[in-house]
Amino acid sequence: GMLDPGIRAIVIYPMNALANDQLDRFRDIFAKYPEITFGRFVGPTKETDAEALKLNRNMPFLPNERPSRQSIMSNIPHVLITNYAMLERLLLLPQWAGLFTGKLKWIVLDEVHSYDGTKAIEISMLLRRLKVRTASQSGISEIAISANTSANTNPAVRSTYFLSSTTHTPSYTGSTNFMTSPNVYTESSDPGVAGTR
Repeated sequence: GMLDPGIRAIVIYPMNALANDQLDRFRDIFAKYPEITFGRFVGPTKETDAEALKLNRNMPFLPNERPSRQSIMSNIPHVLITNYAMLERLLLLPQWAGLFTGKLKWIVLDEVHSYDGTKAIEISMLLRRLKVRTASQSGISEIAISANTSANTNPAVRSTYFLSSTTHTPSYTGSTNFMTSPNVYTESSDPGVAGTR
């Protein structure tokens, strides 16, 4: 059956450039799944579909794409593509409160190796607020993606500490799983490498 509107997954990039760069890949994927709607909401996202179409050189959007702020709000997509700075604004500003409908099941963090130090603490708190505000009753699963991380590097350990702080799971569980590239899945049982679920 058809899914009713509402965000089921949020894909979070560290910056606009990455969210913009990946949009064509999302379009290729979702062209095969027209029942799943998606939208990119970053700073440059246009207010209306007409403005978005002009920016897109009048090339039509997929029927399941929500290309503007108005279309995202009027027909909330199943997958929201954003960056952490915009997600912060969406959670803070009252005009965007309607986006969060209590259906969120997946949080996907790309370039997770880049979240360390103060930034990691800020993102951790942001994700906690997001989960409290919009989690589905079945809970939320988190996926961390990084092309620059392997299970035996310090960034992997930092990334896992970061994830464990957002999921409230112990840092050391004896097994760590990392997706290090589109085709490589790395598993480690080294107790010196922090683990997540």
